Amino acid sequence: MILHPLDLTVIGIYLTAMVALGFWLRRQQSSLRHYFLADRSMRWPIITLSIVATETSTVTFLSIPAITYAEGGNLGFLQIALGYIAGRFLVCGIFLKSYFSADTFTSYEILHQRFGHRVKETASILFLITRSLSDGLRLFLTALALQTVLSPLFDGPSFGVFAFSVLTIGCLTICCTLMGGIRAVFWMDASQFFVYMTGACVALFLLIDFLSGHLFQFVTFGLDTGRLQLFDFSINHSIYNNPNNFWVAFIGGAILSTATHGTDQLMVQRYLAAQSQRHAAIALRLSGIVVFLQFFVFLLIGIGLAAYYQQAPPQHPFQRTDEVFARFLVEKMPVGLRGLVFAGVFSAAMSTLSSSLNSSATTSINDLYVSRKRKTRDDPSLLPLAKQLTVFWGLVQMAVAFVAITILQRDVITSVLTITGFTTGITLGLFLLAFTNQHIRPLSALWAMVFGTIGMTLIWQYTHLAWPLYSLAASLITYVSGTLIQLLFDGRKNHDNPETNIANSS
Repeated sequence: MILHPLDLTVIGIYLTAMVALGFWLRRQQSSLRHYFLADRSMRWPIITLSIVATETSTVTFLSIPAITYAEGGNLGFLQIALGYIAGRFLVCGIFLKSYFSADTFTSYEILHQRFGHRVKETASILFLITRSLSDGLRLFLTALALQTVLSPLFDGPSFGVFAFSVLTIGCLTICCTLMGGIRAVFWMDASQFFVYMTGACVALFLLIDFLSGHLFQFVTFGLDTGRLQLFDFSINHSIYNNPNNFWVAFIGGAILSTATHGTDQLMVQRYLAAQSQRHAAIALRLSGIVVFLQFFVFLLIGIGLAAYYQQAPPQHPFQRTDEVFARFLVEKMPVGLRGLVFAGVFSAAMSTLSSSLNSSATTSINDLYVSRKRKTRDDPSLLPLAKQLTVFWGLVQMAVAFVAITILQRDVITSVLTITGFTTGITLGLFLLAFTNQHIRPLSALWAMVFGTIGMTLIWQYTHLAWPLYSLAASLITYVSGTLIQLLFDGRKNHDNPETNIANSS
């Protein structure tokens, strides 16, 4: 089914409005402080919406419903969301004060204050690699959704349609972010939140209405198939391999959220743009509750999809669960509403990608360029460079999306969350070393990152550890190895000069 002109008009109006917003806000960009931190003027309501929209990509919009659509799926993913709420409270208690105690542009400046520039630069590079890989995969899934819409125009899916989809979403996101900076990102996030949540609620309402028994059939189907089950408190020998177990999901989700929202520049940049620590703390805590409710809606959509396609089986079997919701939107949504929901799909993608591009440019300028070139952040020549780097990281993520179409075999959300837990856990271990162990020296911190990376690579390759525990495992390996290495160095103080080691590592 080809999209109706009214649907295309709705999508076109939305995309045009986003570009216009970026264009209008570009006049407020006069320095790096304005471009990256909105001159520290943002209030908690819009920060809350920005945090939620930033961590809600097309992966969330399409893949979360796929969890409850699949045979054996249930509401167990909400157990992780409960951990996300707990993790945000930990961030408020552990990290926020440090970020607001100095004129900080990135989270990794804390590592510089404690360990020197080499550790800061290494952590920054790790962040840039992570963002490029995970958000490139998010762009990949967005392009698959757009491909579903456009394929009828080209006699079915093809690489050409996929390439057009990547270029369209990628270039539009670069354009919006490039012109308006972080202030445009905030306002785009807020508007995009309302667009994609409106689309999701409309889709859920229609799914229930399409069922012959309406809400009663929806609830009965969910109960009979076990899809409305929420908690799994079972304890057995394979608990560590089960991401749906409450203890694994809650603890893993809490540590993952502590890592992503406490140390990852993608999120920290939102707090640093706040008027005060109080505004940042309110926004961070409230965002966890909003994310929980949002996941609940997406999971209910998956149950509705399963009930609907049991009642009316699709003419062509689905190749992957990620495409179920997208095909429903194309084939079953009424004219006009279909365009609104697909605008929601694109808005979910653009909100995450725009935040990613801005934070990547911030890290590149502040942590890798300014210190090496011995420039000040008030140097007017840095603003054009910041915009060039925004374009560069956009192109990198587009390249990752093209590579993903040829090699990705696992479901996208697991791949994205695995990458996130793998790397942010290592950074969390570093921050814990900085905050809790004053004896750790820069060289020990660098070696801790190396052992953290090696350890997590071995776990990823040779174990079946549930992905929610990746961040916990990475932070523990990094923290313990850094502590033991420092003890080893201290034990050799009669043979080596520790002051020389510190000087060399700094």
